[in-house]
Amino acid sequence: FCYGFPGDRALRLGLRRTAYDDIPPQPLQLWRRSHLRLPWLAPRHRVAAGFDAQTADLLWERSRHRYAVAVARDGAALARRYLGRPGVEYTHLVAWHRGLPEALAVVRASREAVWLADLVWDGHRPGALEAVDRAIVKLARRWGTERLEMWLEADEVAGAVMRGLGWSAQADPRGLHW
Repeated sequence: FCYGFPGDRALRLGLRRTAYDDIPPQPLQLWRRSHLRLPWLAPRHRVAAGFDAQTADLLWERSRHRYAVAVARDGAALARRYLGRPGVEYTHLVAWHRGLPEALAVVRASREAVWLADLVWDGHRPGALEAVDRAIVKLARRWGTERLEMWLEADEVAGAVMRGLGWSAQADPRGLHW
């Protein structure tokens, strides 16, 4: 099973040589947050910044059932993807509740936009997503940007929580597909 953004050449080769099925491309939805207002009540989750592989492993083990068809997001996978990238810095945020990690977000910030690059949620308490969202808004304010963006595909439960926080989805303006 291959998932992602194959280029035209790779797709043609895969169709001809490795029995790819030509599934019609699905448009990506770009999610944007419409305002940077914070809710009146602070969430009950504590948000900590910084990468910790053991925390990521623990959260992935508790969350993987929600991501039946997804790339693993354990500590090793997150380290490979987001640590040590020359010229690119990511902020790792973890929402904790009663000693357990419940949501993890990987964020890339610039003056133009704050991009939510990865999100893992155990699905138990919406407050975990609210806490991460609050931390992302604070990061955006610190960077002086009004634009918050992410891709959030096939997670209707998280999508409903994010909509309630002011996020909305639209077709990606760049015409990207998966």
